[in-house]
Amino acid sequence: MTQNAVKIRSWSSIEVLRTLACFGVVCLHTRPFLDGPFRDSPWYAAGVALHAWGRFAVPVFFMISGFFFGNACRENAGEEGRLLRRFALKVGRYFLLWCAVYAVFPDRWAEITLERGFKNGLIKTLSWHLADAPGEIAGHFWAFLMSGTQLHLWFLPALLVSVAIIVFFVKMRRIGLLLPLSAAGFVLAAWWGRYEFLVAHGQTFLPQPNYLLSRLGFLCGLVYVVWGWRYGFKKEVPRRGLSIACVLVGIAAMAIEEAAFASRDYQLISDNIMPGVALFSIGVFGLALHFPKAGQGTPLERWGIYTLGIYLGHIVVREAVALSKPAIAGLSPWGWEIFFPFGVFFVSLGLAILLRKMPFLRAWV
Repeated sequence: MTQNAVKIRSWSSIEVLRTLACFGVVCLHTRPFLDGPFRDSPWYAAGVALHAWGRFAVPVFFMISGFFFGNACRENAGEEGRLLRRFALKVGRYFLLWCAVYAVFPDRWAEITLERGFKNGLIKTLSWHLADAPGEIAGHFWAFLMSGTQLHLWFLPALLVSVAIIVFFVKMRRIGLLLPLSAAGFVLAAWWGRYEFLVAHGQTFLPQPNYLLSRLGFLCGLVYVVWGWRYGFKKEVPRRGLSIACVLVGIAAMAIEEAAFASRDYQLISDNIMPGVALFSIGVFGLALHFPKAGQGTPLERWGIYTLGIYLGHIVVREAVALSKPAIAGLSPWGWEIFFPFGVFFVSLGLAILLRKMPFLRAWV
């Protein structure tokens, strides 16, 4: 399964992969060519393909986090509890800070401001949203702990729970159980969140995908974190041929999954808990480990350190960038579809760079 051990220090390829994955997340949440006049055009197929490609992003984030935590566990054997506490404080800080941001800023805040003005639009909407937040949190406390005040924040609690589970099995000296148990959780999540639609023709007694992510997201992420952790902990690299095979089979599987769900009138757009996406993500991650200097010296490598800030802040940025849609789409509808994801990405990148330059705001990113 593995070949020559590697010295874990500088990984240009990992930084590049982080940047590409972050842009994939932005594409998921801006949906280029998937809405409006493009649904019945050839551009829609491009939108589906781009959206499906973007699904590799969150699994890759999980694997990269697991990889570096595994490296830390290897270099600090016996101190896993201390590493977990440091990790929990860091992740918890990001989670609470951005929960506070999204408790204030609702979806469509910029559009509401444009329609109703600053006082009657922005101020009133933010006030109402903030006033409702405590009651919503108290009434759905477990969902809040698992996904925060905006659904994309589910990644942080899922990552923290996954790392805590790994530390538990390390302390119990049962690391051999991690992969099979996490794989079982992944299968349960895949069936729970998606595959029942194929069997039940859309009728299901099981939770819907958003319900799953907002309450048991770690079932979707644990196997990826464990997979990355193993390579960091054992100081190994996947075989190149196997990684390439995973990428190719993953692409084929995603196409089959998409066609299967479309035949049931259920548009999947290749969720990150589908086997095709899992294989593709594992393959891409393996190739990044196999070619650690890939992308060295490029902007994609330099932007890698800002990807967490981009990920956490891009939803609030998306609403602001969307204000330019009437002007740009009026000139060129397809031009807007291209501009929107790139605009959100680069404005979010600029915000992350700005926050990192300010000592009192650096903790946010």
